[in-house]
Amino acid sequence: LSSATRDLMAGHTVLFLSPQFPPHFANFIVGLRKEGCVAIAIGDTPYHSISQVLKDNLTEYYEINTLENYEPVYRAVAHLIHKHGRISWVQSHNEHWLVLESRIRQDFNIKGGYVPSEIVEYRKKSVMKEMFRSAGLRVAQGAVLSSVDQVLAFVHSGAKPLGYPIVVKPDTGVGAVDTFKLNSDDDVRHFFETTFKLRPQPYIFEEYIHGELMTFDGLTDRKGELLFYGSFLYDKGVMDTVLDASGMYYYIRPALADDLEKAGKSLVRAFKVRGHFFHFEFFRTPKGELVPLEVNLRLPGGNTIDMYNYAFDYDFYQLWADVVAEKEDKLEAWRAKFKAKPKANYFVCYSGRKYGQPYQHAHESLLSRCSSGSPQGKDVQMVMNMEILPLFRSAMGDYAYIFRTTDEEALLQMNKDIH
Repeated sequence: LSSATRDLMAGHTVLFLSPQFPPHFANFIVGLRKEGCVAIAIGDTPYHSISQVLKDNLTEYYEINTLENYEPVYRAVAHLIHKHGRISWVQSHNEHWLVLESRIRQDFNIKGGYVPSEIVEYRKKSVMKEMFRSAGLRVAQGAVLSSVDQVLAFVHSGAKPLGYPIVVKPDTGVGAVDTFKLNSDDDVRHFFETTFKLRPQPYIFEEYIHGELMTFDGLTDRKGELLFYGSFLYDKGVMDTVLDASGMYYYIRPALADDLEKAGKSLVRAFKVRGHFFHFEFFRTPKGELVPLEVNLRLPGGNTIDMYNYAFDYDFYQLWADVVAEKEDKLEAWRAKFKAKPKANYFVCYSGRKYGQPYQHAHESLLSRCSSGSPQGKDVQMVMNMEILPLFRSAMGDYAYIFRTTDEEALLQMNKDIH
C-alpha cells in the first residue's frame, strides 16, 4: 500500500476486529488514521463489500471466512505482525468479540485490555452480582439454576417468598437474547421445555425489579482514569421492548444524580476499566433506591456514541483514538474541558418507530418542525434519522429519529409526536 511505509513510522499498530459492523464503527478507524496509527483489521466480510471509508483508512484488511474459529484468526494475526510489526492495541468495541480480543492479547503479548481469565468472569452476571456487593451496592436476588424444582424453590421458599414475576437470562449473554419474564409456575416449566432444552447453558434467575432503567456510560484512559461519563434514561427495558414489539425511546440527560455517579465510578474501579468504553445499567426503584443490573465492557449499543457526540459537541470516536495513540497533549486538553464542564450541553433522544403502526404524524411532518441549526430554548434539532439494521430492529425499532434540545419538555413532546 502506498502509505504503509509512512504509517509504520508512527509507532502504534492497532488491530481492529470486524470493523465493518456496525457501519459507524468505521469512524474509529478514521480516528486512528488521523493520529498516524497503522490501522489493520481482520474481518469475515469480503473486501469488496466493506465501505470506502474503511478502504481509504485501513492500512490492511485481512479477510477470513469466520472469526468464530480461532485457528484462522491466529494465523491472520501472525501474518499481520510479520508484515507490519508488533501490535500495540487490539479492539472490536463489540461484546461478541471480547473473549476473542482477550485471547489475541494473551497469545501475542499485547498490552492494554482484558485477558481471558478476566473477561470470562466479568461477563458472567452471577460474578457481576458479587462485585456489586463488594462495591456496597444493593443487588437483586438471583441465582444460576438448572431445573424446575430449583426455580420453584427460589420463588416460593423462605420467610418472605420472592414470588412472581421473575426474569431469566443467560449468565453470559448479550442484550436481551434468550431473556424472558416469567409470571407463573407454568411459565417456568415452559421455559425448561423449550428454550433451556434447545439452548442448554447456565441461566440466571432473578427477582423482577420495578423502576426506571438508566445507565452510567463513559471512557477511561490507559490508567483507568475517567475521561468522560454520562447517562441516559430508557422509557422501558430492552427486554420489554422485544417482548411487546413496541417502539421505544431513550435519552441522554445532562445532569447525573449524585448516587448514580458515585456507584458508576465505584464499578469502573471494581472492573478495572482501562482504555475502554463502558456501559453500566441500573434500576431506580419507586422508593428511590439504585440497583445495578449489569456491566457491559463496551460502548452502549446502537448509535448512542453519536448521541453523546451531539450531547457534548465532541468527537468521542477521536477521543478513543487519542487514548490508543497516547496523544497526551490532546487528552490533557480534553480533561481540562471536561473538568470545567462535566455536563452535556443538550438532551439527546433516540426514538424508534415500528413499521405497520398507525402513527398520527407523518415522517415529513416530523422533520419539518425541527430547527436547522443548534437548538435554543424549546427548539428541537433533528440530527439523524435512518432505517435500523435488521439485527437490531426487535430491540431498537425499524426506523430511528435522533434529535437534541436544551429543553426536556420539548424533547418529551417531540417523542410523543413520533409515537
